[in-house]
Amino acid sequence: MPRKPKSSFPLPAVTPPTPTPGARISDPGGSRKAARQTRSRDTVSAILEAAARILETKGYAAASTNAIARAAGVSVGSLYQYFADRDDVFRALAARHRAGIHPIIAGAIARMAKGDEPPARILTTLLEDLLEAHGDRPALMHSLETELARFQSPEGILAEAGKVEQAARILAARLPRPPAEALAHAWLATELTALVSRRLAHDPPAWADVAEVRAAYARALGALV
Repeated sequence: MPRKPKSSFPLPAVTPPTPTPGARISDPGGSRKAARQTRSRDTVSAILEAAARILETKGYAAASTNAIARAAGVSVGSLYQYFADRDDVFRALAARHRAGIHPIIAGAIARMAKGDEPPARILTTLLEDLLEAHGDRPALMHSLETELARFQSPEGILAEAGKVEQAARILAARLPRPPAEALAHAWLATELTALVSRRLAHDPPAWADVAEVRAAYARALGALV
């Protein structure tokens, strides 16, 4: 049987991430003041961590600015130096979460662009890496997906969609299928990875065996790519 032609998509430029050993992701400040000095960054970090603890143990409704400041060990006046209100705190908390995830996704896209590994392996590894990054605080991850979902900006949504498209186009170029078919398979594979990782990390189904879900995901990838 003649081999199907390999897709011929132009590859988007990808810059592999170059993390510094021991580097720490800076905590974003709120809308009022950027945290540039070490002491300021420590204050912002304490405020965000306090907000995260309240969110995962008591819920969003209990997280007043006074409660957050008290849990952080700072005055409410110090909180207002960096954040306009509690929603500003939680927008920054959601941004901190995304900042920790984006390098993982960028690394997978860079590996896909190199073409040295089977695409299914890269996507399966991406799922495992994302779940590991989310695994320490499941209650917080659930709250980020449910109670803080409204804090994702339109720009953030567009950026995530752009990452999915970039990954799909790179993946499609690796598949030995006609271009339209390859892009359809690649889009479905990347969307499936995004959906499964988000659900298992933030809101896993209590009625389903997660190990079986992951095994079924791997089989589905094998059929797609």
